[in-house]
Amino acid sequence: MIMGWNPLISVVIPVYNTKKYLHRCMESVVNQTYRNLEIICIDDGSTDGSGAMLDAYAARDERVRVVHQENRGLVASRKAGVALASGDYVSYVDSDDAIALTRYEELLDKGIRQRADIIFAEVTQVYGDGRRLHMKNHYAEGMYGRREIEHDILTHLCDPAHFFTYGLRTYLWGVLFARPLICACQPLVDDAIAYGEDVACMILCLDKAQSVYMAHAGMYFYYKNTDSMCHARDASPEARAKAKRSMRAWHAQMRQLDVSIPADLQPCFQKALRSLIFYDVLMYDYADAAGCVEKADAAWKVFPFGVPWTKRIILYGAGGLGMSLYRYLSQHGGHLALWCDRAWKSYRADGFDVHAPEEILRASYDCVLMAIGQYEVAEKAAISLVEMGVPREKIVFMDSRELTWERLDKIYGI
Repeated sequence: MIMGWNPLISVVIPVYNTKKYLHRCMESVVNQTYRNLEIICIDDGSTDGSGAMLDAYAARDERVRVVHQENRGLVASRKAGVALASGDYVSYVDSDDAIALTRYEELLDKGIRQRADIIFAEVTQVYGDGRRLHMKNHYAEGMYGRREIEHDILTHLCDPAHFFTYGLRTYLWGVLFARPLICACQPLVDDAIAYGEDVACMILCLDKAQSVYMAHAGMYFYYKNTDSMCHARDASPEARAKAKRSMRAWHAQMRQLDVSIPADLQPCFQKALRSLIFYDVLMYDYADAAGCVEKADAAWKVFPFGVPWTKRIILYGAGGLGMSLYRYLSQHGGHLALWCDRAWKSYRADGFDVHAPEEILRASYDCVLMAIGQYEVAEKAAISLVEMGVPREKIVFMDSRELTWERLDKIYGI
């Protein structure tokens, strides 16, 4: 460990039309208690005044550098930022998020001064209604060498038995990378990828890394903004076509991943990889995925719950997956008895027919589908429903047995 070493950290912030949140983000970065930063902001063709706000920060703080470019997408923006970085470490911050003011100071002796190739830090997800969820990596704090990366991390990225449960959060924005590592891996990610770009890059980095530090410090605040979620729901046909191209490019890149781990570990890695791919497919491309699966399968069931279409269904969850499921079931004749979410008031205000969970007790139904992507969140919600009086046997989670390579490849015409 080099106790007196104070490395330069390059903070790369891709920005596209996030003026509403940009001040919060920038204030959390420029006011870090650790001052040896270069702050590289890539304005990706913003039209809402974000670029001017960044220029104002650059005028006040010589550590801030702003690059204005035509809209090219998140991956291209990250590549542009990494190419300009001169720090010992690179840290991504999304422009609608924020970080604790002590983040980089806390991580100095938790991985940075130990020269770890990758440093994972804590993340808290903040919802639009004020709720917070601490998103843990299920690893003890400390340094992990190459053998542990192969045996304990790459093969345990998630728990295939409980879809979907993270073993390791594969987001790039909660992490610090040694600059040579991220400079080698980020350029390998296809610019066309707009969804799942984090995991594609992270697996490449883990495959090349010799050391990882798991830090229980350095908080990153990931904001789930209601208005940005609604924007995604109301996407234009052009945006949907772009999203489909993105998912196909991402699927192709993920299926080609060939990590350098022992042969006996490959089956565990492949199971974890399949779950990771399916998670993003269901979150961002559910309608196409479900349609392709149902065309190929003789028995028509709600994918991937395994519930027959003839059942009277209550849909619980109105996030990205819940919204997609609701639209798909409504458009294809599903027997929807009710659509519920704990944050029903905010969805109602946006014009969606979402109801309070308590209304389940007055409804006639066969099953409650937990339309929540992460198992641990769905399980907590299910416990609340049981305590409220909903029979546990009527609550249905996504079934990992429904998620096969054969079905995944059919979705993308392979």
